[in-house]
Amino acid sequence: MQAFNELKKRLVLAPLLTYFNPKRPLMLETDALDSAIASVFSQKQPDGEWHPITYYLKTIIDAKLNYHIHNKEMLAIISSF
Repeated sequence: MQAFNELKKRLVLAPLLTYFNPKRPLMLETDALDSAIASVFSQKQPDGEWHPITYYLKTIIDAKLNYHIHNKEMLAIISSF
């Protein structure tokens, strides 16, 4: 029961999506795996913390599976926009 309560607490405290504000700094974090690319677009909030605005995840298919890792990272950046 203690583990369940801890899980509930962590889910409630997890970072939630926030609204975009064009006046605040932005940050794009990307990651490329063997078969997927992902990114998180975050914005600095008045509390000084970075909060996510949007998440992106896409499975890599076909010829892109053969890309070198640095090309997959660039693909993640380009695909995020």
